Amino acid sequence: MNQTAKLFSALTVGFLLLGSPIVTAQESSIAQAKHRAESQIRNLTEPVITKYCNDSCKLLSVTVSVDVATPEQFAPGFDESENTKDILLQPSTATIKLLIDQQVGPTARKKITDLLSQYLETLDYPVKVDTQVAQFPHPVGTENRVGELREKVIHQFRSTMDGLFNQFCPEQCLLADFNVQTEAVSPEEAQNTQPGEVLTENGVSLRIKNITGTLLMDDALTPEERNNVLEMAKLKSNSFKNVDLQAKSMKFPHPETYAQKVSRGGGAGRSLASSQDSKDSKSDSKRTDTSAS
Repeated sequence: MNQTAKLFSALTVGFLLLGSPIVTAQESSIAQAKHRAESQIRNLTEPVITKYCNDSCKLLSVTVSVDVATPEQFAPGFDESENTKDILLQPSTATIKLLIDQQVGPTARKKITDLLSQYLETLDYPVKVDTQVAQFPHPVGTENRVGELREKVIHQFRSTMDGLFNQFCPEQCLLADFNVQTEAVSPEEAQNTQPGEVLTENGVSLRIKNITGTLLMDDALTPEERNNVLEMAKLKSNSFKNVDLQAKSMKFPHPETYAQKVSRGGGAGRSLASSQDSKDSKSDSKRTDTSAS
């Protein structure tokens, strides 16, 4: 190898030795600054999530942006490699992504995100809270308990209406177009509802979104009687929230009256048949008498 080649090789190795450590040190410092900020954020958010939303929330990720600042002038007599230790790294912004179970209602979701934001405001840089709603898998048996609680709501409401009808119009009132809409909610969401809106049993909370029904009433009842029955039904069902009852009158069939009409019709038929038989007998008798003479 000639002198020129040796000199070029030495310069190349020198540049690599001097340059690479600078870049590597800077990248390592940035990574460390991000890691510290991420740990800071997790230490603030995870206890809140565990306490208020443990089974219904999951912290997906923490993303931190870091600003890199270098001194404006290097100290005289020192090269750039010696001043890399003066690089200033500060988190500028951050974002956390939070996954929330869809059973957590809007009110509870807002309270959780507001609480997290208050804790994160103690940091020297802004942190944005992004939320995503998804259906979480639930323990075996939860769906059965939800179904049982829904059936209980339906049974209680029907029993209330049946008791009212049996008392005032057993043969002239009927509950029709009956529909119950419910949704499962978290215990935290259940605490922020009005009485009669949510039922809780066996660790399951069920919100009554809507109960609708039509009270069919015989038009033999007077308008005043039909209105009184409707108002009584509303009063009897006020223990449930979001109930909408309507009244509709129609002509009810009356089995007793129908049976009487059939009975009267059958009797008339038998009378007519007997009369016809009598006439036929008389005619036969006349023909016999004529033949004898």
